[in-house]
Amino acid sequence: MAKINDKVEIEEKVNFLREYIDISIADMKKHRKENRRKASIVKVTTLVFSSLATILLGIQLKETDTLLKNAAFVFSASVTLLNALEPFFNFRSLWIEHEQGLAQMYRLQNDFDFYLAGRKKEEIDEDKIEKLRERYEEIWNNLNQNYINYRKSEK
Repeated sequence: MAKINDKVEIEEKVNFLREYIDISIADMKKHRKENRRKASIVKVTTLVFSSLATILLGIQLKETDTLLKNAAFVFSASVTLLNALEPFFNFRSLWIEHEQGLAQMYRLQNDFDFYLAGRKKEEIDEDKIEKLRERYEEIWNNLNQNYINYRKSEK
């Protein structure tokens, strides 16, 4: 029979894991959104600058010919710079990593909630809660390891 202290300890572990899953989901959502926004900004800026450079080079006006060519050069150089920096920051990869981590965290949350649904506190298996906590740690470890591996492989 489980003692009262054991029930309290298990309940604390359940509350701890629930809170950390919720915090992790919020954190991953935030980072996913930030990286998606940054990746989109880089992509759209590159497209706009490339288009502007092409348009400016195609305009044939004698009085502004030099100005238009210089502006096109600036836009073209900016595209080159963005294309060189984009792989370094690679917001798209980070966005996808957080998307995958978030999906795994949601699966963990669903499994956790399903396990607890309709179960009395004294029926909660501490080993099952520990396995769920280990999955939680594994999700974060994988996300961190993927980030480290990506940064190490940068040239």
